[in-house]
Amino acid sequence: MQSTERVTRHLIVTTFVIAAFAGDARAQERAPATEEQEAPKVEYSWKDGETRFRFPGGEMTLSNRVQFRWMDTRREGRIAEQDFDMPRARTKLDGWFYSKHLTYEMQWDFAEGPELQDLFLSWDISRKKALELQVGQFKVPFGRQRLTSSGSQQFVDRSIVSREFTKGRDIGVQVKGLLADKRIEYRAGVFNGAGQNTLRDENRGRQYNGRVMFQPFGAVKYSEGDFESTDSPLLAVAGNFEVNDRHRAAAGSNRKRAIVGADVVFKYLGLSINGEAFHRRLNPEQGSPFRSNGVQLQAGYLIVPRRLEVGGRFATWDPTSLVPSDDRRELGLVVGYFHNRHNLKLQTDVRRLEDTQRNRTDHEVRAQLQIIF
Repeated sequence: MQSTERVTRHLIVTTFVIAAFAGDARAQERAPATEEQEAPKVEYSWKDGETRFRFPGGEMTLSNRVQFRWMDTRREGRIAEQDFDMPRARTKLDGWFYSKHLTYEMQWDFAEGPELQDLFLSWDISRKKALELQVGQFKVPFGRQRLTSSGSQQFVDRSIVSREFTKGRDIGVQVKGLLADKRIEYRAGVFNGAGQNTLRDENRGRQYNGRVMFQPFGAVKYSEGDFESTDSPLLAVAGNFEVNDRHRAAAGSNRKRAIVGADVVFKYLGLSINGEAFHRRLNPEQGSPFRSNGVQLQAGYLIVPRRLEVGGRFATWDPTSLVPSDDRRELGLVVGYFHNRHNLKLQTDVRRLEDTQRNRTDHEVRAQLQIIF
């Protein structure tokens, strides 16, 4: 843990130093040799929750996101619980230095931390977004809802299927790009496979991820709800894979995991529909291999354009093919009011969570205010 903190601090300091001095260095290269150099001009602006600083040789954007949540949870056999929570309080810095084709992003969460979320550099080798190299800690390319920011969800949070089958951030390297007039997006990467903020692991293997998406009518943003379609529909269909072999990890009976997934999203005139399906095969070091599948379907409609949305979700997954009738299910409804799209919104959802193996059904009511500034 101490090693992780030391390396993280070094990376953050190094990135700040590069960003701060890149502009000054390039300005001095262009300026004529005089006894007194003019100070580099710094410009700044604010729009939609982002404060942007521009200086010679670089740019930096600062944004903050806070979520305030209230929950009423009714579990079978327990007393009802009501809680206030602040699940996320994040600060993000991103921009470019030296060249607009060399970009960076840093993000921390202070709700339970501070904890590093993202820290990576991206180099657009092609200078046209056709081939980019990305290194650092970021979300692995697997699962549309996971790749969609927690601040851009229709519901208060992701589904039980997305949380189970997609693990989020890791440390590694990936190539990505947009081809065929941005109609095809691809991503492929190699990662530690040990999870977020874990620099080293006794697992000698690696995690491999890949994703290809086809969007025939133009780019579809990683944002739930339809705030972007105009007089024509938007459609995106994608396939993903993940392989993570932890058989040589030090502790316990570890698994080799192989997952394939597919997702689709459709948006048109305030209607949005998205679905995901996963097929997972797990091979423990001890015991028999087994399969695990999951599927989710979610839809929403802006009954007042860009302001008021209603939506529903169904999600189900099977933990193991070795045990019959052990499914987990989620059924939910949501109402969202968007004062400024996802930048300032209020959401309330109701969920029914069923565990057939334990023969237990829980109910939740959640209300969440999100502010991006």
